Amino acid sequence: YSPSAKAAYSKEVSSLSDKLALAQRNAPRERQALLLANASVRAKQDANPSLTAGEIKKLRIKALTDAREAVGANKPKVNITKTEWDAIQAGAITNNRLTEILRHADPKQVKELALPRQNTVMNTTMTRRAQAMLASGYTQAEIAQHLGVAASTLSTALGR
Repeated sequence: YSPSAKAAYSKEVSSLSDKLALAQRNAPRERQALLLANASVRAKQDANPSLTAGEIKKLRIKALTDAREAVGANKPKVNITKTEWDAIQAGAITNNRLTEILRHADPKQVKELALPRQNTVMNTTMTRRAQAMLASGYTQAEIAQHLGVAASTLSTALGR
């Protein structure tokens, strides 16, 4: 944690705090929805003990959806922007706050921010060279290794 980073990224820290507060305010509603849904499913199971596991699962999903609608629970996720991620990386957020933010964030989005993927694109010269090497009898794996690109990138550039 860095107090100077918090000052430098004050706008982002404030935005993340607001998003987290919104997600946390929903927690009591979500618990209430879970209680209602569980009671509803239990009642249906008692009325019909021959329900299969698949039918019970469908009942739970439907009951939870209906209960969330009834109590106003909406499970908002904390959507982290690129600048907010930069603030996190700079240490503007404490560890405890970061843990809470990540608990309420979309794991796929966090993964994309934490592990950005570089899309390698082959330019025209590299593509022509690859075509010439392919015509000379090299395999796609050998060409990709020689050019320093992934085999999938080579395959896309060659249209195969």
